[in-house]
Amino acid sequence: MSNYEKLSVSEILTRYEKIERNLHLDDSQICKVHWWDMARYQVFKEILKEYEHFDFHSEQQNTFFKYFSLSNRLLRNFLSILSKKSPLRIKKGSVLIFGSSRRKFENGLYMDIFSDPLLNYLPKNENFYIVEGLNNNTHLKPTPINNKVIYIDILFDFGYLWRKFKTKPNCQRDKKIITQLQNQIFLNFKVNVDLMSIVSQKLKVWTTEYPLLVFLLKLKKPPFIFLVDSCGNEVLISAAKSLGIPTCELQHGSPSRGKLNYDYTSGIKKKSFPDFFASFGEFWTEDGILPIKKDKIFSIGYPYLAQKVNNVQNSKNRNFFLIISQPGFAKKFDIILKELPKKLPKDIKIIFKPHPAEIDPNSLSYFESLSKRGIIVESHDVDLYHLFARSKWQLGISSTAIYEGIYFGLSTFIYKISTSSYMDKIVNYGLAKYISNVGDIDLNFSLNPKSLDHIFERNSKQKSLELFKFLKNYAEKKHES
Repeated sequence: MSNYEKLSVSEILTRYEKIERNLHLDDSQICKVHWWDMARYQVFKEILKEYEHFDFHSEQQNTFFKYFSLSNRLLRNFLSILSKKSPLRIKKGSVLIFGSSRRKFENGLYMDIFSDPLLNYLPKNENFYIVEGLNNNTHLKPTPINNKVIYIDILFDFGYLWRKFKTKPNCQRDKKIITQLQNQIFLNFKVNVDLMSIVSQKLKVWTTEYPLLVFLLKLKKPPFIFLVDSCGNEVLISAAKSLGIPTCELQHGSPSRGKLNYDYTSGIKKKSFPDFFASFGEFWTEDGILPIKKDKIFSIGYPYLAQKVNNVQNSKNRNFFLIISQPGFAKKFDIILKELPKKLPKDIKIIFKPHPAEIDPNSLSYFESLSKRGIIVESHDVDLYHLFARSKWQLGISSTAIYEGIYFGLSTFIYKISTSSYMDKIVNYGLAKYISNVGDIDLNFSLNPKSLDHIFERNSKQKSLELFKFLKNYAEKKHES
């Protein structure tokens, strides 16, 4: 659409942030809920999608199968209310870690790569539980510590049933702000976003899950909470804040300018952001984009990545050129992939690594066409770190995996399209180079290794222990006061 070709991601971001400031959306409440905390990132992605700067991957499910699956899950969960995995089994006073349900299969176990390695660094006498929800309607197991994993989806199922019978609150007067925002979005972007549906759904979730989470936290009294992802966990964080329970997020992605799940450069506040943030390194937070003060940010490194670099042997003959895709972007590499084989010496092989979210029937024919051109299309579940160890170069757009490849020493190229601006900082550090076409690829380009320690803190064990002790002391003082 011609209207959507005129604004870059940067221009959309500037206008979007101006709207939220002018309307004071961070102070706005509907039904006494700070709704913008939950809706901000999704609304921005909806606008980017209309401008073809962003693509959602959504798997359509047969309606009958959807409700059959839901009914089966509800029955299964209610029957397991007293099982060993029930939240009721959490020992009072234990540290809770709300981990990632998207576990990775490795050495016969499903790993949460962000929280599991951290447990190796914590005091052995400390009580803790990893709390997680469903992944594609199932729980991935076995895990490294099965006896310490608790499933929270039964609580959310109670919330789901409650929503079906709960009377809708009368907040029509509060919702006038939605009309104002709708008008501003259309005026600035010529885009119709169904704001009312987005906000109404999030309010339904909030009003049913919030009291349930408050009840659970009151009952179990955790001294503090770790969580892997704050975006989508606003209800949990707010419930913890209401009870004075400190929360700390473990970095799992790549906070940067324009990623509005973390970027609050516009100056607005997020009421439901964690009290503390544990980053991979100073690089990620030194620009002050997070909505918390710098003295509440701790650089602890990326324990899982550090372990993988030590365990995976680099190949002596690193003659692979790795292409890293991400959800919705596979076909954007097509122009590059048509010309790259002509550019590279014949002894260099091209590997294309799809994102797991891109493995769907609509993409299979495209991947088959790449294979016919002599490009190696790897399985979505292949160990990415083994690919890093075999490769010498990598090309991507804005995936967090690119940073991990840099940690392995790969010469890194960023395909310059609208959304690759997220990678400006890494390019400015001399750790990557932008390319617009195959002709821009310089196989002799290499990264500056001196900058790596700034991105990934090396002393993870000591830093993690320091953070744990700090949170414990902080929680005790808060409890005493």
